[in-house]
Amino acid sequence: MPLVGTATQATPATPSPAPATTTPADRTKLVGVYALSPQRTFDVWLENGELHVTPSGGSKQPLVVRSGNTYALGSSDSKITVTFIVKNGEATGFEANDNGSRRTLKKIK
Repeated sequence: MPLVGTATQATPATPSPAPATTTPADRTKLVGVYALSPQRTFDVWLENGELHVTPSGGSKQPLVVRSGNTYALGSSDSKITVTFIVKNGEATGFEANDNGSRRTLKKIK
């Protein structure tokens, strides 16, 4: 199940550059629940030091470091990316980019 929904309302947002979170200790600040809508959420967690994401009702997929706070969904050559928005040392959301179609999700937990 792709991260980018079929909603027609796009949220124009460009994540601010933030320090890379490439170590497992730093990645802990990215763990949480992110919402595209109240019915469509994505759980992000660490497993063996690596980030994974599971959409509500979907299956687990790895998030593979691409650069900085940007991760590829499923494999390093995926066209779907997730860029975490980090402010004051904490993740506040992420932007999912599926071949140019972007959606911003807010961290709710």
